[in-house]
Amino acid sequence: MLGLGNTLTSGFTSYTSGTTVYSPANVQNGKLQWWFKNNGTDNPTAGEWTGDDSSGRILDQGVSNNQPTVTYTAPGFVTFDGVNDFYRLDSNTDEVVVAANRAATFMFVYKLNSLDANMSIVSGGQGNNTKFSFPANDRFSIATETAQQLFVASTGTPFTTSGIKILFVSRSSSGEVQLHTHGGGELASFPLDAGSSSNTTSNTEIKLRQISGDDNDGLNSFKGRVHEIAVWQSLKLSQQEMENIYESYLFPKYSV
Repeated sequence: MLGLGNTLTSGFTSYTSGTTVYSPANVQNGKLQWWFKNNGTDNPTAGEWTGDDSSGRILDQGVSNNQPTVTYTAPGFVTFDGVNDFYRLDSNTDEVVVAANRAATFMFVYKLNSLDANMSIVSGGQGNNTKFSFPANDRFSIATETAQQLFVASTGTPFTTSGIKILFVSRSSSGEVQLHTHGGGELASFPLDAGSSSNTTSNTEIKLRQISGDDNDGLNSFKGRVHEIAVWQSLKLSQQEMENIYESYLFPKYSV
């Protein structure tokens, strides 16, 4: 069983930050396992993406046909072609491993050019089963090492192909998953269709080694842009922590 429930928090508490900027680097940094972002100048390159977390983890792509296109703008982004583009960890010791019955938080800043259940924005790679994907404009899918679950919005279409999107996915140690997205300068959870997003009873293991694609041959490459991805391993950020990151860092940077 996947252990990805559909219970969501409700309401929104506005945060006024003054001059403080809360980026992923200074919110629970000890639990920040990944933070890959385009710095708009020289990182990443087509062949390597150096992380901005404290360890400076490195994603590699030495095969020219599998290298994404890097665009340096403000903000910058990396474009994956939907065919065979991907980055993979230089060292497997840097993989994200969320054990069964453990919490985690995932932050995605992206633009979808195509929707497909087989196109993974992140995955375990190298024969692992974990992958996160966007099957349609009203749904989000998570597969762990032993299970999978589809989350369907009860109203609206939060995953369209127009514009930059920001998504926080948080899992508690009890298995409850919450999806939070932006809306006019606010970050709020959105309701799920209970019939399509059924509750389950136990967590299962999540492994991540790769951005885009399902495996190290680039199969099922993500088609779209990735601006940045952050993962807090074994930690569910609070609603306030996610709002702080969104309001003081993400919204000013991406204007969404």
